[in-house]
Amino acid sequence: MSSPVDITLEATGSITAIIGLGANMPSNFGSPLETLSEAMKRLKAKYSEIACSSFYQTEAVDCAPGTADFINVVVALKLNLQSSASELLLYLQELEKNFGRVDSDSENAPRPLDLDILWFGNQQVSAPGLTIPHPRATRRRFVMEPLAEIAPNLIVTGESKTALALLESLPLLPAVSRLS
Repeated sequence: MSSPVDITLEATGSITAIIGLGANMPSNFGSPLETLSEAMKRLKAKYSEIACSSFYQTEAVDCAPGTADFINVVVALKLNLQSSASELLLYLQELEKNFGRVDSDSENAPRPLDLDILWFGNQQVSAPGLTIPHPRATRRRFVMEPLAEIAPNLIVTGESKTALALLESLPLLPAVSRLS
């Protein structure tokens, strides 16, 4: 976990990508927690990490009854200005496949690894398979709680409130709890 830092989505010479990571079933790297730890190592090896939240256990949202809880984490990465959201998406999809994710007809199926670009600088993207900012990010406690942990004062694209203020406006359920 990183202490709160002053994260900006765009700065001279760099762009910040906010990535949401989640898992609720084992992968070939182990438990969901072990899977996320390994995925984060790979992201840090390729990009410069700015901040990483704690791990959070989250009730499965919009999933079939009995679906296992998810483990979630949010990471802020620093990329150079020549990076594109579509290049990052391809890398994240490759990581998901390496961790055993298979394409499913169900949008909210259990998975060994789920990687989402939540924000990519101040960019707004609407393309097949990629929408930035993530359309539901600010309405999901499992995104906003870890984001508010690492960047409480960040005002994300499309919003006028800080990450902390957005979190405080969300309902307490479904439950999200920080893991020690």
